Amino acid sequence: MYFPDLSSYEYGPLAFPCPVAFNVGWLDVSESFSSGPVCEGFLEKLGFMVESPINVTRGAHLCAFCLVEVQSKCGEKMNGMLMVQSVERLGGLGNGEIVVKGEGGVCYFAPVLIYHYVEKHEYQPPDEFVDAVLRGDDNSGNLPE
Repeated sequence: MYFPDLSSYEYGPLAFPCPVAFNVGWLDVSESFSSGPVCEGFLEKLGFMVESPINVTRGAHLCAFCLVEVQSKCGEKMNGMLMVQSVERLGGLGNGEIVVKGEGGVCYFAPVLIYHYVEKHEYQPPDEFVDAVLRGDDNSGNLPE
């Protein structure tokens, strides 16, 4: 599922009232994204947040970047379950999203795969999202005030 960074959130129901809700980190191989290093402490704080996802789905979303990598190494005809297991070993499975509260009641909704995208694919989220993660308490980004 792809949504441009900072586009209006429309993927699912809002977990709690947010005056303004934006998408962050809904990446796809067919679309370019900002890449580069993130500031110290960001990945660790983000890691705490993805441990408590909301809007958890019954299945898993595969990282499209890892899927392309597995397919290029193993061939297009690889068994579907083996492909899923290979992507899982790369850390590329997600099943929910996080909400990070920014300033002025803004909420940023991101897939739990955002951690993987930052760590493994050098995704660089928008500065306002990074700032909100760094300001938030470990898992408070998913809880209403």
